[in-house]
Amino acid sequence: MTSRTFSVKLIVMKIEINEIELRKLDLNLLLVFSALMREGGVTKAANRLYLGPSAVSMALSRLREEVGDPLFVKTNKGMEPTSRAHQLWEDVAPSLAAIEAAVRAPAAFDPLTSDTVIRFAAPDDLEFVLVPRLLERMAKEAPNMRLVVRPSDFRTLLWRLDENDADLALSATPTSGIEKRHRVQVLHQETFLVLFDKKQLGSKTKMDLDTFVETPHLLLTITGDLHGLTDEALAELGKSRQVLAGITHFRPRHSS
Repeated sequence: MTSRTFSVKLIVMKIEINEIELRKLDLNLLLVFSALMREGGVTKAANRLYLGPSAVSMALSRLREEVGDPLFVKTNKGMEPTSRAHQLWEDVAPSLAAIEAAVRAPAAFDPLTSDTVIRFAAPDDLEFVLVPRLLERMAKEAPNMRLVVRPSDFRTLLWRLDENDADLALSATPTSGIEKRHRVQVLHQETFLVLFDKKQLGSKTKMDLDTFVETPHLLLTITGDLHGLTDEALAELGKSRQVLAGITHFRPRHSS
């Protein structure tokens, strides 16, 4: 087992804003850019903004001149963002959200009187455990609020958030693709244990790392990959294992 120590440094920076230069940019162009990133097409972005498609196209042309990049290219699947667009979106989205939150007066929230609908995304196993407890808690503290549960896993939870299909998403598996616009909170951490049959492996001692990697493995996977978190941890140690097959469920062996 390896342990890691992380050092946290606090960096305080003075915020510099050049209002004169910023005036040269029409900030409404960034709202059009945001809609294009969310919708993936001019027509859908125009509908989102209550504008005509020609107005969106003109705004995109102006923004392209400002940043010196095409930002979107037409493909068979629609308008695909360039790498510059992805970087710009990562930087701009949190700022737009912060501006919206800053200028809007926060509404008073009283769970006893609120009739808000909360959309919660979670995989089936977590939904099975958490939803009954959430409903019980809501019945006592928020009787008028309602809950909509959306199916999700680590492959779709970011999409549901970005598409405004869920207000909150919960996943038991780390996910890639998290950007600055996503607010993440770690609720629980688990460790792994190795269970093995000494008789089947012909071992009389505890399993060491070499025995672990030399023993053929089955990998529980829902993506069809033959590479998982364990393999990433082994790679950091300069080790690799032999995965014979990837399966979606472990089924107990029944004796005849």
